[in-house]
Amino acid sequence: MPLPLTDGVTALYGKVAKNILASGNWLTLHHATMQVVDKPPLTFWLMSLSMAAFGTAEWGLRAWHTALAAGALGATYALARLALPPQQAALSALILLTSTQFFYQSLVPEQHIPLALFLTLAVYWYLRWEEAGGLRAAALAGLAVALAVLSIGLAGLIMPVLIVGARLLIDRPPLPRRAVPEAALGALVLLLVAAPWFVIGAARQGAPFVNTFFLGGTLGVGRFFRQVQAAPTVVPWWAGLGAYALLVPLGFLPWTGWLWPALREGWNARRTRERVPWVCTLWVLAVLGFLSISPGDKASRYILPVLPPLAVLAGRVVGRADLARPAAVVSLTLALPLLGLVIVVPFWKFPAESTRYSLLFWTFIPTLAAGLAAYAVAAFRGRSRTGIVLLAAMTLVSYGLAMTALARIWDQISPWRPLARTINRVQAAGAQPAGGRARVLIQGGFNELADYYITGPVEFVSRDGIIDAWRQGPVLAVVSRGDLPALPGVPAPAMVMTAPGGLVLVSNFPPPTNGAHGDRAPGGS
Repeated sequence: MPLPLTDGVTALYGKVAKNILASGNWLTLHHATMQVVDKPPLTFWLMSLSMAAFGTAEWGLRAWHTALAAGALGATYALARLALPPQQAALSALILLTSTQFFYQSLVPEQHIPLALFLTLAVYWYLRWEEAGGLRAAALAGLAVALAVLSIGLAGLIMPVLIVGARLLIDRPPLPRRAVPEAALGALVLLLVAAPWFVIGAARQGAPFVNTFFLGGTLGVGRFFRQVQAAPTVVPWWAGLGAYALLVPLGFLPWTGWLWPALREGWNARRTRERVPWVCTLWVLAVLGFLSISPGDKASRYILPVLPPLAVLAGRVVGRADLARPAAVVSLTLALPLLGLVIVVPFWKFPAESTRYSLLFWTFIPTLAAGLAAYAVAAFRGRSRTGIVLLAAMTLVSYGLAMTALARIWDQISPWRPLARTINRVQAAGAQPAGGRARVLIQGGFNELADYYITGPVEFVSRDGIIDAWRQGPVLAVVSRGDLPALPGVPAPAMVMTAPGGLVLVSNFPPPTNGAHGDRAPGGS
């Protein structure tokens, strides 16, 4: 069973990419729920190309994103090699790969892995340029920033400006002899690559586009001064100030025990004139400071841009014998309670939903905790290198078990993939019901996963809307089991399938025998 889409945002973006392929319009993005699609085009272009090459199955939607995640690992290795020997640089890439937030986000195609990749490349090429100058380094730095902007908008420009600005303001490093013309070339590349799409969008879509990307909309400057998303990412401003003090240690597991030593040594690198670790520290502080002070939304995925520099900093200290035992203590005293919260809070607040995830919890969490414990035992026995190998290996095993469990249980948790399979089979069965192709109606509000997985048009309507449509022509309807008696008795509902969450798929015509079951449902009025 393929790994499912678990995030509605990914399904929504996948639908935008499908619309690109269906319409052939690669410049103006469309989605039925949005007047203006609120993300720039690069990730949608890559999704569309990936689906054109590999199809619309989950792995086809993820293929481009997996490649960019691998690219982020390579960029982190290259950044680390500016200051570290090959073995430590490889360790930095391994730390990034095995950190929980990066690994999870690598499986959820959207904008933050691309942002992490292009931001890392921008800083890498800036450091190369700062050291030796050159038109090539300046142009590639500008190109990386442009790709970050085309991935996520203004944030892709603000973050590198904060990092480089902090470096120039605090350290005033000596710049290359031809700094002005080379920097001008980098800025020109940035404008030539990033600006045209925004100019075309403003010309075609007018004020709504400008507001969305530049003013008070989802990606405008107003985004950083107010909340624009719904719960659970919205928190009070005072709680938001410290949100990343929790999210970063949790997202950096299983390497949380080295987080403070890595930042401390990175801070000390300024005094010892170690340029790359110091810039990585500025990078973490500038981006997290900006995200923390901003009253906008807080979300765990927003820490992705600071994970590459944290991995580089951690790569410097993870193998140090003098830090092995303190790291073991911190890993256990911080990580295990955090993991406990991840288990206890969902089961306490959402017991019914959490029970369905129990296989996932009890395969992933104990294995990860065992890896932390194995490292601690090895560290206290003076075998920290063995402990590091065990920790990385058991972390990867825990992720593999989690993916396997998720693939097994997801169709018992979320109804939309099995419902879509059946609806698509019925619609493709060949023999159409009298009255033409059946309308697909879903009771309730818009659902991104249903909209993505169902290949044809889908309408999200109220119960009364389904009742009205029932009398007008052929209908395939997803309704709550409790609302079945309310459906008209003529034509009598035919039960096509049952689904998790108390949903049923019914039709007002006999479904094809190769499409699904043909059980009759109890009729209503």
